[in-house]
Amino acid sequence: MPVQFNLERDPTLGLLPPGIYKFVVEDATEKTSKAGPYVNLRLRPYSKGQKWGSSVFEGLYQTKESRWKVEQFFNSVGAPLSGNVGAVEWFKGKSGWAKFDHRVNNRSGLPEATVAAFLTEEEAERAIATLAEKAGQAGQAFDDGEPVVAQRPARTAAKSPSKASSAAVKELDEDTPF
Repeated sequence: MPVQFNLERDPTLGLLPPGIYKFVVEDATEKTSKAGPYVNLRLRPYSKGQKWGSSVFEGLYQTKESRWKVEQFFNSVGAPLSGNVGAVEWFKGKSGWAKFDHRVNNRSGLPEATVAAFLTEEEAERAIATLAEKAGQAGQAFDDGEPVVAQRPARTAAKSPSKASSAAVKELDEDTPF
């Protein structure tokens, strides 16, 4: 009797779990779509100080409707408040924070990781602390067993989960690899 395999697999297996992660821009390329020119970012999320297995792609479009995401990205990576950023080389190596989620890919119909919002470090800290407090965890929150917020890389747990100290935040920044 020949061996047969059931190929019904979980399409979310291996996807970055939704949550808040630090990221680094590994690559940026200029592209054009029906909406106009954009920069396609290849982001590498970090979890617990380690690179996540796969990249997340996000487009920064030059449209009125997308201006909010472009501004969020620039705030997240600490870009200057004014001036011109035109060369894609500028984007490479920048790091920031983002809330990642899942969406269904229009072409394949499969789920994929996406950026729901880019965050400043302060916004990420507040969101992580709030969700951690709700979950009774230091730096990581869960909803029905699934991670809601990823633990910050190299974070040391505060003595009280609801009161993360600024010393722990400073220590994180010193231990973060970028």
